[in-house]
Amino acid sequence: MKEHSYADDLTTGAEDINDGYNIYKKMKMRLSDAQFNIRKWRSNSRKLTELIAAENFSEDVGAKVLGI
Repeated sequence: MKEHSYADDLTTGAEDINDGYNIYKKMKMRLSDAQFNIRKWRSNSRKLTELIAAENFSEDVGAKVLGI
């Protein structure tokens, strides 16, 4: 997590949809332990995005990683 964090954003990757979903679940659990909530999530995998969309994310347009 430390190696992939920049300010309040996390950028990382996964080999497949299951790995990506496992990363999401781990991050959600770790952040919730500290009373934080994941508010946005992006993926270039439509299937992974749809899987995670069931977790009630808002799909705002033009999400950036601190201006990138």
